[in-house]
Amino acid sequence: VHDLQSPIQAIAGMQKTLLHMLDQEHADRDQMRQALKAAIATNEDLSGRIGSLLDGSRDHMGGDQDVVSGKRVLEQVKAAHMLALREKRIAVNLNAANDIRLRNSEDVLDILDVLLDNAVRYCPDGAKIALSAANAGPAHILITVDDAGPGIEPGAEAYVFEEKTAATERRGIGLYLAHRRAQLLGGELTLVPSELGGACFALKLPAA
Repeated sequence: VHDLQSPIQAIAGMQKTLLHMLDQEHADRDQMRQALKAAIATNEDLSGRIGSLLDGSRDHMGGDQDVVSGKRVLEQVKAAHMLALREKRIAVNLNAANDIRLRNSEDVLDILDVLLDNAVRYCPDGAKIALSAANAGPAHILITVDDAGPGIEPGAEAYVFEEKTAATERRGIGLYLAHRRAQLLGGELTLVPSELGGACFALKLPAA
């Protein structure tokens, strides 16, 4: 059931966004088209998950049934936050090579959901966020979430992923949990210099 929650929530978010667009006098057809494409991709992913569950063949720790496109994962997490992004007029630049493949997509989505939620929450209206996925050598991929918000408080970089710090009191415990989950997947979540002037988190994972 948990495997289906993220795509279902993403589809629900896109439906609300489309309804909001239709209520406007001058609907943006390009944005509606992007939302529909994201909904179709998420629906296809959901169908695949249901089929795997019915077959009883999906291995939770990353069997072949769970190898997915990195670009699709980024599109899904963006779609899940589309309404909040639209309300704050935040532009998201998504950049992912077509050959990026990863496992444990549900766990990766959970991590990225925390990172994008923080980025949207702390970015000012009209800001920019960049989502990217690229190969990091022959055996790893690197996903980054970069924003133009206020960034991490000076001096907090060294312990931003600890369970109880001043940073987590402000941003919540999500970063700590995301960091732990990345480790369980054999990867790492780090804070790296931001090209947009805010906070940039890099998720390095084994490639599929």
